[in-house]
Amino acid sequence: MNRMLLRSGLAAGILLAFASCTEEFPVYEEPVDVLSARLTMVSPDTLVAHYDAILDQWFLNTVSVFKIHLTNRHDDILQGKALLGARIVVQSFGTIPRTCVVELTRGDLESPTLFQGNLALAPGAAAEFSRLWVPEATDGEMIFTDLPSTTVDGMTVYGPITCIAWAEAQIFEKVQPIRTPDMQFTIFFATN
Repeated sequence: MNRMLLRSGLAAGILLAFASCTEEFPVYEEPVDVLSARLTMVSPDTLVAHYDAILDQWFLNTVSVFKIHLTNRHDDILQGKALLGARIVVQSFGTIPRTCVVELTRGDLESPTLFQGNLALAPGAAAEFSRLWVPEATDGEMIFTDLPSTTVDGMTVYGPITCIAWAEAQIFEKVQPIRTPDMQFTIFFATN
């Protein structure tokens, strides 16, 4: 009799254990907004440009660099297959408004280093793209072409030209592209 009660009790205990395990696990939700993005520019106030008539091309004597910073806001490391790409859009608001579009690729990624096509980003760490800016607009003209100018010390000076820039970038295959807030700046161009 005791054995029978023991077996019945054991069977009831097992059934109770299985019955209590019928609760569903919470649904896994992919983290969202795991990256924050910002666009910065390292540039003097005036860019000096030179036109080469033989090559029919403008050359900048000063350097202007855009940087895109994508920071891991998640409380865990982000890692996975890299899908790298970005673009910067610059809208000028001179008397002739123009738009520049700068495409960035894997070669413009400064950090972190890729390992066998994968990328890892610790919490608080940033992936950074960097690209020289040549202010050629989508119409094939420099953004200062045909704008009003003044002559200063033998140089033709265009500006001030107000611009708004923003960027969109992606670094992971499974994380959506992210857009930076707009960045406003004013720039002059000097040619000889």
